[in-house]
Amino acid sequence: MKKMCFLLFLMVFGIAKVNCQVTIGSDQKPHSGAVLDLQSTKGLKLPNVDISDINVFQLSADYSDAAGMIVYNTNNSTKGGQGTGIYVWDSSKWLPLSYSDSIATPVAPDILVTKITIKASGDAKSLDKGSSLQLTATVEPDNATNKSLKWSISSGTEATVDQMGLVTATATGTITVQAEAQDGSGIKAFYTLTINSSTGPTTVDGNKKKYNAYCYPNNVGCWMIENSIEGTAEMKTYPNKKEGERGYYYQYGQSSMACPAGYVLPTVAQWDALVSYINSANISAEKAHWKNDLAGARISLSLAYWDARAYWWALGNEPSQVGFFNGTLYSSTKTPDYASKLYSVRCIKK
Repeated sequence: MKKMCFLLFLMVFGIAKVNCQVTIGSDQKPHSGAVLDLQSTKGLKLPNVDISDINVFQLSADYSDAAGMIVYNTNNSTKGGQGTGIYVWDSSKWLPLSYSDSIATPVAPDILVTKITIKASGDAKSLDKGSSLQLTATVEPDNATNKSLKWSISSGTEATVDQMGLVTATATGTITVQAEAQDGSGIKAFYTLTINSSTGPTTVDGNKKKYNAYCYPNNVGCWMIENSIEGTAEMKTYPNKKEGERGYYYQYGQSSMACPAGYVLPTVAQWDALVSYINSANISAEKAHWKNDLAGARISLSLAYWDARAYWWALGNEPSQVGFFNGTLYSSTKTPDYASKLYSVRCIKK
């Protein structure tokens, strides 16, 4: 019987093109829907193949007409696969089979991460020593099988990062935070941060002078505490004062070009954070940074509030302003008819 089975097997699969059905392991007729009916108490041993990548056929043969080929994969680290087990070739890639109630079903290959993007709260590029900053990461594609990430500090020792992306600064310097995909794709993203001294005075080098600045805690940032005389101003003095003594006075379109290198015109949100901190802290010394050298403004084509109030430009969806008067720094508000107004400029470190 063994010889007969072997001869029949050769006839069906290797010697002749015949239209017949074969039973192996029994004298019974084969099942009507089967070309080969294995009726044996023993298993069918599949070829053992080391598949390194589900997208690579690897067998020394033409894969264009190999759809349906079945092998047993011995590689536990197959790229895009499910480890060892039975795989079937679908004409373009190997599909692993999973098992449920002893029925093998194809499993779609992993969708690997292709890109990671890291952002910081407020798009911050710096933080103060002793403070924390939340980073978030977006993974692409959105339907990636495994979106888990590992956070670490890839450069520098001045901060730590937890597995939720929260950075805590422990010393001054520069660090690079890394988020790495955990799906075997090898995709990484990086975010560089400068860690400043926690608080206190500092200076800013401009093209025309050196400015005093002050670094506030709680990620409020480092701010110029003198009015700028950089860039091109509409007005450079006001009655009974020397040029630049209280800073220059800019139209809104000039204001964004009035900051020294490394500093920018503050956004509405940054102004609001400063206003909230200073007014809640109620520290007279810090309020003095904003009421000294009051610059006034040109409002509705007339000079106004000299030595009583101060106004600064804020960068927003619409031109906005911040004011200081009656001992209080006020939050930014939209500025109607802004083209006719001239305000001073103070800048925040990038």
